[in-house]
Amino acid sequence: ETRMKESGEMYLETILILSKRTEHVRSIDVAEEMNYSKPSVSRAMRILREGGFVSVDDNGYILLTASGRKIAETIYERHQVLSSLLISVIRVFKDRGLNVTAQKSAPGEASIDSLSEYIDLHSAEPLRVEELAKRCGMSYSYFARTFRRIYGRGCREYIEFVRVCKAEDLLLFTDFDLSYISQETGFSDCSHLIKTFKKWKNETPKQYRLRRNGSGV
Repeated sequence: ETRMKESGEMYLETILILSKRTEHVRSIDVAEEMNYSKPSVSRAMRILREGGFVSVDDNGYILLTASGRKIAETIYERHQVLSSLLISVIRVFKDRGLNVTAQKSAPGEASIDSLSEYIDLHSAEPLRVEELAKRCGMSYSYFARTFRRIYGRGCREYIEFVRVCKAEDLLLFTDFDLSYISQETGFSDCSHLIKTFKKWKNETPKQYRLRRNGSGV
């Protein structure tokens, strides 16, 4: 039962994340994001619908109910805090010359567990999930599932989060313009930075900088 509950929370969080990216969310979108089979997602959506956590309209678009959204937002915020904390800890360890690689019992998990350090170091460079999976000696689908289980979010989303955190630091502690910040943090261009930053922070980089500088923080 606990396992199903955690799985349900993961589905709800994924629907919430997808809804931030696009106007409509379908089962196939959830399947592609989570790297699950379409039948598995269909079964999960049926269970969530019966539980009153999601609804599906005539076009097949998935909508979170009030109770489903509440759970999804709670899990999403929790994972944001954990990811931010993890990044901060890695940076402290790295500054002190400590090895952040942790040992795992399952094959391949030692490398995937230390992958956060690699992403943090190379976030300004193009990062492809397929290539990261190869670094860990895993298939794409197994890597995606394992990464989500360890870090609480998908690999693409984690990379995006790291880049936003670094952009946040540059906005707060430097006078660099957005074009320079976008180049330094791995975004394709200034527009990409603005769109992604607003998705995560609910404000544009310019609004964030003005608000934080205005508050004296």
